[in-house]
Formats: sequence, C-alpha cells, structure tokens
Amino acid sequence: MSVSWSNSYPLIEDGEEMLIKHITKRGTTFPFFVDYALAGNTVSYYYLNGFYRYSFSTVFASATDGSLLGVNNGFRYEGAISSAIQLSGNSFALTYFFRGKNFYLHNHSFNTSATTSIENLGGIQLTDLVTDAAVKATRMKINGSDVLIFASNSNLNRIVLNVFDAATGSLLNKYEINQAAQTELGAIAPTADNGLVITGKTMVFGKFPRIFVLKIPSSKIVGEQE
Repeated sequence: MSVSWSNSYPLIEDGEEMLIKHITKRGTTFPFFVDYALAGNTVSYYYLNGFYRYSFSTVFASATDGSLLGVNNGFRYEGAISSAIQLSGNSFALTYFFRGKNFYLHNHSFNTSATTSIENLGGIQLTDLVTDAAVKATRMKINGSDVLIFASNSNLNRIVLNVFDAATGSLLNKYEINQAAQTELGAIAPTADNGLVITGKTMVFGKFPRIFVLKIPSSKIVGEQE
C-alpha cells in the first residue's frame, strides 16, 4: 500500500498518560475524529480532532499534502468540539463541550486558514447530556427532509437523539431510547430504509457489560405520530 502524504501536528507536551487513560476509559474520553469537506465533488480540505499545541483542538489540513491551514483551539483538555457536520463550504453544524456544559451550534462558518478558539463559539446548551458528552453525528434524508442527527448519552444513563433541520437548525425531535438497563453510546449508522442502527454498551443487572445493537425506524427519528 502506497502513502500519498504524511503529516503531523505537534502537541509539544507529553500526551502519553492522557492517551492511556483514554484507551482504558480511566479518565477523559476524547472525541477523536477525521473527515473531509467538499467543494462540489472535490475534497477541499480535511478537518480532524486531536492533540495540538497544549490542547485538544480541531485542525484544518490541506487536501493536497496535509499541511496545516488553520485550527480551532480547544480549552486545554476541558473544552473541545465533539462532532461536526459540513453543511456547505466552511459552514458546519457542530456540538462541543466547554467547562462541563454541552452545546449545539448551527451553521457556524469557520475561518479555516486562521487560529480561532472554542471559547468564542456560542450556541444553545444541551442540558440533558452528561458532562463532556461524547457525540456521534450523521446527516440523513427522511421523507424528503434533510436532517442532522446528534446521538449522545443523557444524564439518565440513556441514549438520546437530538434531530435538527439541516436548513434552519430548528429542533425537529428529541428521541430517548428508554431501556431498562443502563446504556452507553458506541456508534451510529444510517440504514438503507432511512432508519438508524445504534451500537453501544449495556450493563446487565447493573454490573455485567454487554454489547448491544438496535435499530430505530425513520418514524421514531423525526417524531411521526403512529
């Protein structure tokens, strides 16, 4: 396998202990991700979450050679973007956590060639999520409507879906998966029939961890009356 290019972005300080705690789930679980932004059908740049210059930040990198274009700095390791979906150009719908609170921000335009900060993002607070919530996001077409789905863990140890209109950013539905056992989100993926598959961890009798998989139909996602 050939490699087109390789690049790195310095943390500067030692991050080994944080990575070990992340992997073993004995400390902060960081929202690592990588994706690309499109301009038409062409990859315009990559955006990725990781350690960069004393904080957990979102880096914008050239699609040509991976060189650094810009960065949105996190608040050390206590504030960071947790998910991001490109709407168009440099505009994104995103979630982030900051000082123990979680936020949703719609249609935010990043200056991808500058250095910005998470402290200036704004947005609406998601009060029902756990502190520094992990979020999995996807974009879907349901009944002709373009929707954004942000799945996370609620304060009640349940998985909750916040569903927004991709055009306006208005909240279309909030769907909470009400299971008897405690659940923790792992990943989400759209299905061919416009449903959503969710995987994660559940605790049987409160102490035995097990993997679960479930499917949510499109009617539940958008809150249709049955």
